[in-house]
Amino acid sequence: MRPSVGLRVPVVLVTVVAAIAGMAGSSPASAGGSGGTWTRGVSLTIHLSRTTYPRDALAAIPVTLHNGSDHPVVLRGVCTGQNPSIRVSTTRGRAVYPPALHFPPAPDTACGTGSGPRLLPGTRLEGRVVVVLRGATLQPRVTIVTPSGSRVSVAGPTVQVRLVPSPSLPMVVTEPPHVSALITKPHGTRGALLYQGWTACRVPGLSHPWYSADWTWAPRSGSRVYPFPYPAGACRGLLAWHAVLGWIGYPVASIVYAAPASSPSP
Repeated sequence: MRPSVGLRVPVVLVTVVAAIAGMAGSSPASAGGSGGTWTRGVSLTIHLSRTTYPRDALAAIPVTLHNGSDHPVVLRGVCTGQNPSIRVSTTRGRAVYPPALHFPPAPDTACGTGSGPRLLPGTRLEGRVVVVLRGATLQPRVTIVTPSGSRVSVAGPTVQVRLVPSPSLPMVVTEPPHVSALITKPHGTRGALLYQGWTACRVPGLSHPWYSADWTWAPRSGSRVYPFPYPAGACRGLLAWHAVLGWIGYPVASIVYAAPASSPSP
């Protein structure tokens, strides 16, 4: 039997504008799209205001997608990531992000991937893509839906950053019956704690676990997080909780929790 999945609607961090404008104080890197004549004129740009970051830090990287072609461009809709996105790799080419963590399998019907925003000729999409800097090589990417319904991947050029060792933020995970995680907020930090994670729990009447997930970066208030982003009344026992969380500019912390073997059944 396939698992049931509870989903949150992701927030798309992009804005449509009708003109091309540079970003002051940035170091852009851009290139034309690939994938044949249909994507000719489509370009991706990363804007870096700095080139040195703590290793494993969360970073919100500005990305611009420009449609310089003579026809509309339709982005593929996603519910398990961002589009455009940024691929993070090691200097040897091994991809290390996305994903932030490995999620349990989701039924196709629970994760619709239809069409996303439609970008007219001469317009652009711009926004910030949140990444975990597990590697020093960044490459912007976007998936486009062609008029025939096929998918075309467009990649921009790679950009190198410098990563410096930095300690992870202290975190304490409490045990049952009230499982939670308290992470130490760095002094002077602004902005919300960002979170990705999934939980598996027992649900009366189901012979399989119920999975719930935040597929994209979700803000959480305060410094304490709980395993249930949805009303937890239906869950009678937490089986597993995996998450990655942190603040922009600081190394992320990870939660890998499994219920104790002696945990009583509901």
